[in-house]
Amino acid sequence: MNDIVRFWGTMCVDFAYKDWEQGGKKWALRNIKLRTSRKLLFLAGLCMVFSCFRNSDLARPLDPNVDYRVKLQEHLGNFALSTPINIVLWTVLACGLDTEAAQLLDVYEEYLTLISDLNSREYLEKLSERAVYEDSLFLRFRTISHRLQEVLTAICFDKDSEFREFIREYGVF
Repeated sequence: MNDIVRFWGTMCVDFAYKDWEQGGKKWALRNIKLRTSRKLLFLAGLCMVFSCFRNSDLARPLDPNVDYRVKLQEHLGNFALSTPINIVLWTVLACGLDTEAAQLLDVYEEYLTLISDLNSREYLEKLSERAVYEDSLFLRFRTISHRLQEVLTAICFDKDSEFREFIREYGVF
């Protein structure tokens, strides 16, 4: 868990370093990615750790001939082969948060549709950091990122679930 949280910090520091190194070039695009897809990547890492939380299938076997590490590697390997959105959705649905899963899909689909447009990406790459809060495309992305944050806040902190319990116990302190 500590490594996952450290990874998030590294992504944030990398954002700041690239901003300094490149003199603000591509700031808008990197900012939007940090607020959305990178945040989802971080949450997927937390969800992988959560998949082991109170998981009876991963209990240490009584049989000394069964290698617990292999069992754990196989379990986590399945997640590592998946996409961040699938990992997060698996977690959210496993916790019975169907409404939040649908909201997450809606927001992420809107983000992917917009970010996959080559013209939008190129435009954001060239957009000055000083002009972003007056730019309709950036503000649209920003609204999407705020909606994503609202859904993730509900999943991690607001909705009563085993995931919220896990985040409170291991993800915050």
